[in-house]
Amino acid sequence: SRSTVIKHIIGLINDADSLVGLSLPAGLVPVVEDALRAAVDRDVLVLALVFQSRTGSTTVDDVSLEGAAHVVREREVERTILLTIDDGSALVSSRGVITRPDSPATAISFDRPYFQNVVFKSLINTEWVNATERYAASPAPLPTTYTTFRRAAIDAVLHNEAGRSVEARIEARPTDRPEATGHLEGVVTRVDQRLGGPTT
Repeated sequence: SRSTVIKHIIGLINDADSLVGLSLPAGLVPVVEDALRAAVDRDVLVLALVFQSRTGSTTVDDVSLEGAAHVVREREVERTILLTIDDGSALVSSRGVITRPDSPATAISFDRPYFQNVVFKSLINTEWVNATERYAASPAPLPTTYTTFRRAAIDAVLHNEAGRSVEARIEARPTDRPEATGHLEGVVTRVDQRLGGPTT
């Protein structure tokens, strides 16, 4: 049911430690906004795509996620509801579950990293890149320490766009040998990313 899906979405957002990526209809924004703000306050990277619904009176122009997401994009057409959490959980739902309470549509929740990765790639590579950026939070003041690469990449782009030079000190671990630690240091001259600000 609509209430069950919404409750599950909010619960997943509340459990996030590092990443929330979601696409949602404009009418759902006021319902999940407090959970998203709390996630931002926990230093969770929040990427939100808001889309227009053919039903309901709330439009993308009626809502704002400033302060409740690090990057917000919008589309004027209805899309699928997608939610990805950290590296392990995801939810996929027909928009009708939320926008049409009498719809027989259902939602599917995944609790495995493989499916989370598939849903996140779908969100970014299909929906995100075709949406219009509406808001990007100011980058963290430098120097700062990041524990997630995506947030560091977004902030590096925004600092460079503002004319500020960025120097990075990186501690990296090979995926096949996490016990081995390497260190890199230098000036950031280019960032290839599709998450926030000018994309390359």
